Amino acid sequence: MFRKIHSKRDPSDTLYSALAREFRAYIDWLKAKIRGLLKAYPKPVFAFMVVSIIVSASLAVTVFRSEKPTSVPQIKPAVSTVGKGFSQILATADALRESLEIKREISALIAKDSLSSADSVLLEKALNRFHQLTITTNSNEPN
Repeated sequence: MFRKIHSKRDPSDTLYSALAREFRAYIDWLKAKIRGLLKAYPKPVFAFMVVSIIVSASLAVTVFRSEKPTSVPQIKPAVSTVGKGFSQILATADALRESLEIKREISALIAKDSLSSADSVLLEKALNRFHQLTITTNSNEPN
């Protein structure tokens, strides 16, 4: 399973050399045909090359030209949106911190054996504040 495999392949034999060796006859035949075409018709081939360069340049200047934006995009609304979102995150974090403090306070009041009238008032205020925090941070919560 972990035995090293030894290859007797020649390191100078690459994919390119194998493909060149395989298709050498076809490549040589194609080179000879192109060379013969260029020797037989040099002026038309040169004219075709010049015309293709001119057509390419004219298309690059006219048809393929990219439109420049007419107005600079406004950055201020994006920044204010980001700032608004960041302030909303901070407000939510503060509300979460306050709700955790209120939860500890309510847990401490509930753990008592008996509540005095001051404890009842404190518990009612804590529950009201907790409900207000829930409404402000969660828009799906009913009033």
